[in-house]
Amino acid sequence: MKNRRYIWHPATVFFLLACSVVFLSWISEVYGLQAMRPETGEVVRVRSLLSSEGLRWFLRHVVTNFMGFGALGPVLLPLAGIGVWLHSGLADACRRRYRLSVGRSQEAEHRQLSRKERRALQGAMLSGVLYVVVLLLATFSPWAVLRGIDGGLLRSPLMEGFPLLFAVGALVMGLFYGCISGRYQSDSDVVEGLIYLRRFMALYLVVVFFASQFFAFLDYSRLSDCIHAWTFGWDSFVRQSLAFLLHYLPFLAVCCHYLGWRRP
Repeated sequence: MKNRRYIWHPATVFFLLACSVVFLSWISEVYGLQAMRPETGEVVRVRSLLSSEGLRWFLRHVVTNFMGFGALGPVLLPLAGIGVWLHSGLADACRRRYRLSVGRSQEAEHRQLSRKERRALQGAMLSGVLYVVVLLLATFSPWAVLRGIDGGLLRSPLMEGFPLLFAVGALVMGLFYGCISGRYQSDSDVVEGLIYLRRFMALYLVVVFFASQFFAFLDYSRLSDCIHAWTFGWDSFVRQSLAFLLHYLPFLAVCCHYLGWRRP
């Protein structure tokens, strides 16, 4: 008998959340819901997204809401690097080496790494180690170009540029493995690796479109100010952590969906 249990698609969930914000903003404006910003004491009223002003705002900002979503680039950049890691065969070589080292499967013994693959794996690991050493020197040496102006790491180029640095590291290791093993013989092969996770990327873009509108609706309607006022007494670290996780919630939802949590 077919299992009838069904889990909604993440895009559908964020679309419905965006619609709920539109409805709540309309109801809140009708009943005059307002909130006070704790930092300034300013009282703000909720704005309806169904008003003529709200509709004009939506049409003018629907694209910028999507393109300006904070978790768009920080996710797509590492995915490109991970794609090369997978497409080049490096990830598979690491897995096979691990399984052979712990003796987990007799099947793996029949797929031992060839001499060329072992040389490629060693080259990839060496390039990865050298890349990490360069980053450490650029962060903790007197040069310290990746540290912040105040010498800290919290708002440093290292932290803010971490998605790109991670992607470059994965790309370099994948390139070394692919070139030495013979998997990569032209630039087209490398580009194919960069878009290897294109289905995941496309799915993420669709989900992010609706998620970005949801968060933008909260800000425009000022319902976010109400939530901020209601949670102002919470620990600041908890609030910052929740805000960070909320923006990466679309990525986590897509991961669950992509890995097979769509239908049992």
